[in-house]
Amino acid sequence: MKSRAILFVSVSFILAGGVVWLMPYRVPAGDNFVGTESYKDLGEVEPGKVYRPKMTIVNPFDRPVTVTKIKTSCGCTGAKMDSMTIRPQGFQTLEIEIETPRTKGLVSVNVDVQFDNESTSTLRVFGVIR
Repeated sequence: MKSRAILFVSVSFILAGGVVWLMPYRVPAGDNFVGTESYKDLGEVEPGKVYRPKMTIVNPFDRPVTVTKIKTSCGCTGAKMDSMTIRPQGFQTLEIEIETPRTKGLVSVNVDVQFDNESTSTLRVFGVIR
């Protein structure tokens, strides 16, 4: 039976008062998977405003993990990390910037994070423009 590690993802959004959400994820043993897959609902958002959610990616392994690519699904969204390498048992913060459209309705963006072991994780962020 393979042992499993737990990967913790902390998603925080800079809104009035700030909200932090912590959710555990199971990671298969070995080097075949590193990453997160998470959703965040911003709730009601204002049109034409910039929101800056942050996501902490934790490396549960005893080796460094490198983020090889960060891709967003919309030109209204950018994402960056201070360092693309996550040290063993360490973490890095993924900073996301979303500018909401000026029209009412649902806004939804994906941020794909690809790792050096060729696994990809997606952070989905969405909200309703009032």
